[in-house]
Amino acid sequence: MNTATHNFSLVADLEQGRVAVRARDGQEYRLRPIRPSDAVSLARGYAAMSAEAKHNRMLYKVPELTPAMAAAYCSPDPERDYVVIVEGRDALAGEVLGGARLTGLKDGKAAQISVSLRPEGERKGLGKAALKTVLRVAQEKGMQSVWGIVVTDNKPMMALAKSLGFTFAENPDDPSETLIRLDLKGKSFA
Repeated sequence: MNTATHNFSLVADLEQGRVAVRARDGQEYRLRPIRPSDAVSLARGYAAMSAEAKHNRMLYKVPELTPAMAAAYCSPDPERDYVVIVEGRDALAGEVLGGARLTGLKDGKAAQISVSLRPEGERKGLGKAALKTVLRVAQEKGMQSVWGIVVTDNKPMMALAKSLGFTFAENPDDPSETLIRLDLKGKSFA
């Protein structure tokens, strides 16, 4: 029996394609880091979202992702950002079904989070799985907390944040938004 200590790395497992989640529909979906080659798929997924979902994701009106915007979203700065995507399956095989993003890792203290899904990925638990995965990545990278800005009328995201223990405060700059925050110390997102 080998008694050597093995250091597990979620980031390495994601990069090697070894992370999957079982959705509420019973199907298994693979999670992995976003790649520059995902830009066209990301733009298609964004186009499939309702105007309300687009506003909830961007916090202002962005009717479409231009090729330059999609390329930028798919090329995160490895020193500052980490993005996990959910790969589609069946008719959406090879497509970005959704994911979660960490922004601002460089300061080593707090990172901003965001989550989005195309309509076909909603109500399957995939947003929660992607968010829990990036929360684990944030812990692995030594972050102390995460925060986000949520449109207060975005009931699914507000419920998701509540289920994970985020605290809530009205955004002083925009009362239609809620600031969410989560201290990562001692939390488990398995």
